[in-house]
Order: sequence, then structure tokens, then C-alpha cells
Amino acid sequence: MTFDPRTTFGSEDPRNARADGSVIPAGFRTPLERQQQWVDPRRLGYFGSGRFVFFYYEPRGEEVVWNDGRTYGFGYGGWMAFQDEVAPLALLHGADVGGEQRRGAHVLVVDRELCQAYFADRAIAEHFVNSQSAA
Repeated sequence: MTFDPRTTFGSEDPRNARADGSVIPAGFRTPLERQQQWVDPRRLGYFGSGRFVFFYYEPRGEEVVWNDGRTYGFGYGGWMAFQDEVAPLALLHGADVGGEQRRGAHVLVVDRELCQAYFADRAIAEHFVNSQSAA
């Protein structure tokens, strides 16, 4: 199934419309709007070119893993930015990104083109990012 950026996963709610006219999945939490809440993907170890990329902490490897729908990996030291910048924002927005002993239920999704970030359920984020990279 290919994701159509003009629709959502089971929701036509116009509140999910984005500046470029596409619609984010209904399962994405409110975008982190303030500039100080922007998380630079490079600080988390991502240097690729994908528009959408999601990040999560993997406790087994003690690293932050990124996935842009085409490739995935981790960058050395991304855990520190994740712990210092992403985890506090997750608490502020009621998202569970896990910690040293367990993987969280939510991931950070970054739209590099519009400089927006969201917290979302991992399965929804993975489906969305994979669908976007196939388009």
C-alpha cells in the first residue's frame, strides 16, 4: 500500500494539514512548534537526504537508530543529544521514548523540508516514512 500524502490513515481531519498541502497521519502528536524545540537530525547521527526520518533509542546497542525509509543506521554519540534534547521534549508532550533499559512506544519523526518534528507511535511512523520514500 502506498501512502497518499493528501490523505491520512483513517482520518480526514483538516487539523492534520501541513503547510505544503499534504496531511500527516492522525497518530502523529502535535508538531513541536517552537524553534527551540527543533531537533537537528545531524545531532542524532543522520546525514542522509530523506525528507522524513524517524529516530528511537535502542537500549541493546545503547545508540539512537534512524530510519528514512530507504536506509537505517545509527550515528556515534547521537544518544547524548537524544537524552539531552529529545527525552525532555517527549516528557513535555506526553510521549514515551524509552530510556536506558527499554525501547519506548513512541519515536521522533522529523520533516527536514519543513523543519517540523512530531512524536508518533513507532508502527505508524515507520509505515508513513516507508511510504513517503517509495513515492
